[in-house]
Amino acid sequence: MIEPRAAELRARRRAMQWSVLLSSAAVVCGCGPAPPPADEQRAQIEDPSAELARVAQGPASDSIVELRQRAVDPDYRVRERAVTAAAGLADPAATQILTSGLQDESINVRLAAAQALAARPYPAATDAVLEQIATSPDETVREILIAAAGHLPGPRTSTALKQIEREGGPLAGTARLALAKLGDTAARAAVLANLGAAAPRARYDALAALTYIGEESLAARALDLLGDKASALPIGVLRAGRYRRVCDQAVDTIVLLRRLTPGFETGPERIYSDDELGRIRTLTR
Repeated sequence: MIEPRAAELRARRRAMQWSVLLSSAAVVCGCGPAPPPADEQRAQIEDPSAELARVAQGPASDSIVELRQRAVDPDYRVRERAVTAAAGLADPAATQILTSGLQDESINVRLAAAQALAARPYPAATDAVLEQIATSPDETVREILIAAAGHLPGPRTSTALKQIEREGGPLAGTARLALAKLGDTAARAAVLANLGAAAPRARYDALAALTYIGEESLAARALDLLGDKASALPIGVLRAGRYRRVCDQAVDTIVLLRRLTPGFETGPERIYSDDELGRIRTLTR
């Protein structure tokens, strides 16, 4: 079986750019419909959400044993979904499935494992994450794992991230952001400085970066840009002419950091009305 690679990587990288780095949940892109399952077990794993719900209801040890078996299935799609299901389990043994997934022959499985590790802290995965940051041939996997490293404080993590930042290149910005999350003073200052950048997209991305850092106190910096209506990010159908503004990302950042219930729908493609912007101002007074 030939799995999608170049097109899959491009699609996943576009989807990952901020939603994976800056979201509290891992985003795992699908690979299209699978052929009919070979047996009942295969049918269960085809729907990762149903599989996760099923295994989470049973004893954790049984769930891990079952997912370990599926994590070595000959079909890369089954292995990918096993990794996705393992990511939702509280059992520490699930970490082993994720770290093993980083070395899978399939790029899809490696991406799924990296995305899961970037979603929340997995301290037991520190060695595997740092090793793959240093050795993985896949730049997209490395970028996601650099974001994962932002959940893993320690001198080895900081040293690895500072080295990537010093080298420059396409991963330096992600390394700086991870360092900012870990509390590095210089990196934090650099990220916050972009809130005052001349380019609207830079201000927009800096606001999104605050959600990854995840500290409630940073919501005050987002409030300063709630009136910034500069167009920043094209959304929707290509060339449709719709742009999210800096203030729209400010709303999302404030809602997430303050854990607000604003009374209206929020989301990465919403363009908020003046009334909705006013509602956020009211809720944060």
